[in-house]
Amino acid sequence: MTLLKRTVVVLVVTALMLGGTVYAIDIANPDDECVASSAFIANIIAGFPELALTADAIQALRDAGYGWGEIVIACSIAVGSDKTLDDVIALASEGAGWGEIAKGLGVPTTGFGQYVREIIGKGGAKVRAQHGRKQVDDAAAMDMVRDRFGLEEDDVQALGAMGLDAQDILCAVSIAAGAGDASKVRLVLELRAKQQSWLRIAEAVGVGKDGMIEKGVAIRNRVEFRNALKEQIREQVRSQMEAHKEKGKPENPGKGKGSGSSGGSRGNGHGGGK
Repeated sequence: MTLLKRTVVVLVVTALMLGGTVYAIDIANPDDECVASSAFIANIIAGFPELALTADAIQALRDAGYGWGEIVIACSIAVGSDKTLDDVIALASEGAGWGEIAKGLGVPTTGFGQYVREIIGKGGAKVRAQHGRKQVDDAAAMDMVRDRFGLEEDDVQALGAMGLDAQDILCAVSIAAGAGDASKVRLVLELRAKQQSWLRIAEAVGVGKDGMIEKGVAIRNRVEFRNALKEQIREQVRSQMEAHKEKGKPENPGKGKGSGSSGGSRGNGHGGGK
């Protein structure tokens, strides 16, 4: 079992054990998709400053049929070789697989994130199968939250217990970055638990599409922001776990049989309606 698959399994099992809600990895809600797109664009720009990318240039690749994960792979190859991004895309459009392109240009596997590295070379020039594309996109999202935002494996698993998948986590931390305030991630997670769309959540913390890209790019790599973000996430996770435990307690503790209800309601976790 690959690292990405193991992580997904851990997220699902942990969510079920703690009463969380497990959602499909696909972000199908238009409002959610809009924010996910901005999150990916912001992180791709921030992750590859050498390429001087613009939102329009990245969107053009999307319009050409490339998935988010594929764009990340192409950028990684361009940075790790003496080729431009256009050169790499041209090779892919001719039918070469990503692994083949990387090997041919002398780009080592260490030039890719931990999760993307596992699935490099499995797709062709374009991963047209929806399942295959989502797998690559999720791998890229996992690498972003780990490498760009500094989240640790325990943090990812804890957020999974709250019902968040890889792209959800990317949206949450990217919105906080766009707000320029790590503490905002707590409100972001609270609102998501109340089944708010990512777009509504972004608006609630004063982050527009452009703000997420422009301000988010500038702040996410700051050490103090990354450290504060992790601490705020951990505090929120502890808070929601305690709230879940309280909901699971009997309504009349210490009373004998027949003196009242002894069953608590199980926590519902987070809802995204994706």
